[in-house]
Amino acid sequence: MSKDNHIIGRNDARTRISVTLPFTEEGAEAFDEFGDEVGGRTAVVITLPRFDFLGRTEFKEMMAAIETATGSEDDGRTDQDRSYDIILATLKPYTSKAVHDLLVEQPMGVLEQISTRWNESSSTPLGESKGSSPSSKRATSRRSTST
Repeated sequence: MSKDNHIIGRNDARTRISVTLPFTEEGAEAFDEFGDEVGGRTAVVITLPRFDFLGRTEFKEMMAAIETATGSEDDGRTDQDRSYDIILATLKPYTSKAVHDLLVEQPMGVLEQISTRWNESSSTPLGESKGSSPSSKRATSRRSTST
């Protein structure tokens, strides 16, 4: 049977999104002011599932975490506090406690970039990279052998 006929399962690498964070496991800056790697430092990379490949239970747990993080309008939190809490709640199952603790200390701009990357990557059709043209779809749908 041809691989072209296979249904993509949740264990397929194309259903996961890798996000490189701007810090090391120790909390040091992984990149300099020009975006270049700082020698000897390794950036934390987190792997997130595409939203359309979350299991039903996993999806329900995420929705419950978002509802809890949203709270009520009269709980004294600002909209920015709610945004922080929602993003952190959705990331928590996919990060270690140490990385989650580092994320808590990050500015909103970092959290928004992670959230945007996750949303946009989950919306890109499988096998396509962001900005790929229809003529390149066939080439980009093949599994990469590089790691």
